Amino acid sequence: MCANGFHIQGGSMKIYRVSSFVVLAVFCAVSVIAGGKGEGATRPQEIRFAHMWQEGASEESEIALGLLNELDRRNPEWTLTHEVVTGDEMRNKIRVDVAANNAPDIWQFWAGGVLKDYADRGILADFREYIADSSRLYRDHIPEGAWDLVSFDGIPRALPRNVSIGVFGVNTELFERYGLEYPTTWAEFLALGPAFREHGVTPTNIGSRGGNPSHFWYGDLVCQYEDGVTDTMMIGETLNTRTPAMIRAAEYVDQMRRAGMFPDDVIAWGDWAPSYALYEQGNTAMLYTFAWMFDDMSEEMVAKTELIPIPMVPDAERDTRGFIQGSVNDAYTVAARSYADANKRNALVQLLDVIGKDIGHALSELGTIVSVDNEVMSRVDLDRIASPMMRKTLAYRIENDMSGSPMIWQNLPSNTLQFTYQALLDELWAGAITPAQYIDRFQAALDEHRANQ
Repeated sequence: MCANGFHIQGGSMKIYRVSSFVVLAVFCAVSVIAGGKGEGATRPQEIRFAHMWQEGASEESEIALGLLNELDRRNPEWTLTHEVVTGDEMRNKIRVDVAANNAPDIWQFWAGGVLKDYADRGILADFREYIADSSRLYRDHIPEGAWDLVSFDGIPRALPRNVSIGVFGVNTELFERYGLEYPTTWAEFLALGPAFREHGVTPTNIGSRGGNPSHFWYGDLVCQYEDGVTDTMMIGETLNTRTPAMIRAAEYVDQMRRAGMFPDDVIAWGDWAPSYALYEQGNTAMLYTFAWMFDDMSEEMVAKTELIPIPMVPDAERDTRGFIQGSVNDAYTVAARSYADANKRNALVQLLDVIGKDIGHALSELGTIVSVDNEVMSRVDLDRIASPMMRKTLAYRIENDMSGSPMIWQNLPSNTLQFTYQALLDELWAGAITPAQYIDRFQAALDEHRANQ
């Protein structure tokens, strides 16, 4: 069975459906009214947009905010209010805002089960209406597999944004310095634990804080089994984690912990920015990260990083040369009542068009995302992508015909289960619970969810 993922094909950078199938978490909510609207003008209609582009934080943020402010200036009849929240804190913000009946008009979120709670409660707009209203987006610009991940009862409830792009690689300088070979088997991989520890080097940067980046790594182990792909895709329906693939993956994680493969303090060096910083500083020999961290990679570190397949566990059934975790990651949602408001609807259509088409294209050329929109990617020249790490990664994926694999987190049917899953991985990574306890407690949470349905 093939994973729910996307392929990147050839120099034309086409992304297509293979089959049906976040950033330092610091709360920094800020409201900024962008662009002047003119003296004495009628009070403009406010459009509240919650996103993760913090002013001055990165080139990506500056490009995105520049395009948003330009749109704002062109439309004096409405004004854009930015509510900036980074990383997983966006989940907390939206939960609180919705509970207070104060949801933003539009917000950046994630695809998959994280949307389901809000879709079931009627919070989210029907994006078939946006597709009909837009003069720039046609449904077939985006693969159906991407629409599937934001659809509930057959109705799309968000605009898919990007394909998550993962990498596993080695610091060639450290391997050469200590005369060590790149791992090609699981045994060779685990043997690098004591080999690098002897020289004061941490073998990998894979920590776990809030389940990042650990839940991706755990998913990559699960998906080394044919049934693991199915288990992952169907967990929202089966509510079952007592499967051979998930049990074995937890046991292999524990093998890594006992071999000293993780950072000494998995919490402190967990989450995206800290785990990548450990690698950038030259303190870890192997890298596991995703495209949202490529902007932090120095050209020097890109040059000394060689991408390799994740080592296969001894009883693996799928070749890791052909896949790594990743599918549609982010999406943009709109409050149903906002889209139903005639005073806001045109503004929201224009805003979604700019986000999907203009910002999507600009950031894909920058190399901080890979847009899920095929029309957008058809206008991106791989050789002109600004990010050297994204160029290296896409070339590697094309050469090796790699695709994405589904994510457990994304397929869980509630926010509560997602938080539970991630918290349990923190404990497993730290050795606070055994693999069996991890499975038991995760299954208990799934059983409780079933009982409450």
